[in-house]
Amino acid sequence: LINLNLEASLVLSNTTINKYISRVTSLFEFGIKYGYIKTNPAVDLRLKKNKKASEERDAFDNQELNAIFSMPIYTDKLQTTLKNNPEKIWIPLFGLYQGMRLNEICQLYKEDIIQSENIWCIDINEQQDKKLKNMSSRRIVPIHPKLLEFGFIDYLNSLPKNNTRIWQNLTYVQ
Repeated sequence: LINLNLEASLVLSNTTINKYISRVTSLFEFGIKYGYIKTNPAVDLRLKKNKKASEERDAFDNQELNAIFSMPIYTDKLQTTLKNNPEKIWIPLFGLYQGMRLNEICQLYKEDIIQSENIWCIDINEQQDKKLKNMSSRRIVPIHPKLLEFGFIDYLNSLPKNNTRIWQNLTYVQ
């Protein structure tokens, strides 16, 4: 009935896999309720949580971060990349300095960058077509000083007035 892609399961956390199992369990419960099946084969089917959610993914160590940020697009080809594909530079830097989820970074609009008491901030919200992981994901966070030092506000001001998304080369997919 379900084709579990082994490679995909290696990158999914036990929590995520358990969410999928829960949905299958609910489907079987529907079948029982309406008389399509007699028993739920997915009852009590769960993967054990080995770690807390915050411990499930390993953070990059300094050696790995240095390897990533010493790649040619950050060194030799920096100016060309910033001109043609700025999201290839800015999105990883946002992940590094802001600690935001990838989806939160990629769906940013120019209007999400605000000033509050002379502090540049990011308004992470569900306005327009944006989605958040959960309700507690809605927040306003200051922009890290390093991103400001690297020229993020200048980049923002250089964007065409008619385009409202920050990362113009990304395509929105539902």
